[in-house]
Amino acid sequence: MSNVLLEVKSAKLTRDTEMIGKMDPYCSIKTHVRDFKTHTANDMGKHPVWNEFFEFGFNPQEIVHFTIYDKDDSSGDDFIGEGSINMADALYGEVFNREYPIFYKGQNCGHLTVGIKVLGPTPGYPPQPGYIPQPGYAPQPGYPPQPGYPPQPGYPPQPGYPPQPGYPPNK
Repeated sequence: MSNVLLEVKSAKLTRDTEMIGKMDPYCSIKTHVRDFKTHTANDMGKHPVWNEFFEFGFNPQEIVHFTIYDKDDSSGDDFIGEGSINMADALYGEVFNREYPIFYKGQNCGHLTVGIKVLGPTPGYPPQPGYIPQPGYAPQPGYPPQPGYPPQPGYPPQPGYPPQPGYPPNK
């Protein structure tokens, strides 16, 4: 079984839970076997940057859920929004800087930027055996040169264009 390396890079949020000051966002990630959490991006407001890596077992049918919170020491953490990442996105190679939408009460409130890399062989279709080369076609003989069409009767020959004058000499 392969592992996947999920990089939680950053977020662009349109929802702000703070009346005064800037939010302190963090991202919580829930996989089929483990939960992860980024560090708190203190005073980063609506543009947090985490650049954190998380490794777990790769299951292409899995949907990884993420939730963004605003850390509050005086009261409970405020819910900013949530979304999901389809691990099948990584079946066809490494994913760089993919943006996944974040929702709050069904309304878009930003996006989370992640990178996904499968470590080891990617599950999916088994390797296919090589195909037997098909025999080529025998070389075809060339065609003989074709004669031109004769002038058509009833039409006078067309005159050529008259010679064109050159540019005037430079002075």
